[in-house]
This record gives sequence, structure tokens and C-alpha cells, in this order.
Amino acid sequence: MSDKNSKSYLNKFLQAQKQSSSLKLKHSNFKLESEKHDLQDIIEIVKFGIELMKSLGVSSTAEARSKCMTVHQIIHSELLAAGIPTELTIGNVMLREKPFIESMTLQSLIDELESPMLDKPQDIHCWLTLNDSSIIDFTIYSSLTSPDKPECLEDNYVYIEPFEHDSKHYYVPMLVGIEYLVRTG
Repeated sequence: MSDKNSKSYLNKFLQAQKQSSSLKLKHSNFKLESEKHDLQDIIEIVKFGIELMKSLGVSSTAEARSKCMTVHQIIHSELLAAGIPTELTIGNVMLREKPFIESMTLQSLIDELESPMLDKPQDIHCWLTLNDSSIIDFTIYSSLTSPDKPECLEDNYVYIEPFEHDSKHYYVPMLVGIEYLVRTG
């Protein structure tokens, strides 16, 4: 557990909200709360997300990774419709001091927003932040483990509890909200 990374995540999330607002990107602007979600609620959210992916025809972890933006955008929208406050968060993941996506920076996101290349896939990552600052990422786990692991959607998510952000694997929010994904294709 790293209190420094926990506070850093909260600060960077709030900064991502401000940055998104300054770029005129609509987002839910939800307030982070100190009350932690019940573990059973998290289990239900994860089950819901996995079933939703399956209903979309996502059947492997490789396919989930390749559809990261779509998967999280749809799960986010469905959770909001069900009354579960969440924010689609766009950013990078640091793994042992190295970014998961080397070319992704806040400036590269802004450049894409200003001149979208609709015919080229974006090299970005997103996840869901719940209102207690916990993170659910439905698409990354198989990228972090050995390739000989079974490709099972049920084992492909990462859940990070509030204030449990690790110094070797942590998330760096840059922007929030689905409008970025809509505007950049």
C-alpha cells in the first residue's frame, strides 16, 4: 500500500476532471466520496461488466484488449443508467516505472482531440473510476501476466481498492468522460 500513490491518484483524477473541463469535454463531474464500496457491490459490478462484454460478442482477453475503449465506454454508460456513479478515465498505467503505452501523454491526447485521425486506431488506455476512487479495468490484466495464462474474461480485470495504489503498478488519469472517445473516433 502506498499512501503517496493513493493521494497522487486522487490529485491526478481531480486534475484530469479540470483538464477535461478546460478542453470543453463533457463528463459526469461526479464527486469522489470517502465511503468505500462494499465488496459484494464490487463483485456485482465486475460480474455485470463481464456479462455485458460477452453480450457484445467479446469472447477473449485479446479481443477485450483490442476493444478497450468500446468495452469501458459501454460498461460505463450501463452502470450510470443503473444508478452506479462511475467515470470513464483515460490515461496510462505505470508498470515498474515504465508506461504501459509509451507514446501516450496528455499532449498526445490533446493533439488527437484537435486533429482526430479517424482512419487510424488510437493507442490509448481507459478504465473506470468509481466514486470511492477505486479502479476497475476490464481489459488490462492479461497484458500484465504471462502469455501462457488462460484467456478467460472472468480473470482479466484489475480491481484496485481505494488507497491501495501500489508504487510498482499504478494508474495515471489524464482525461475523464466518454466525449473524448466520441470526438476522436
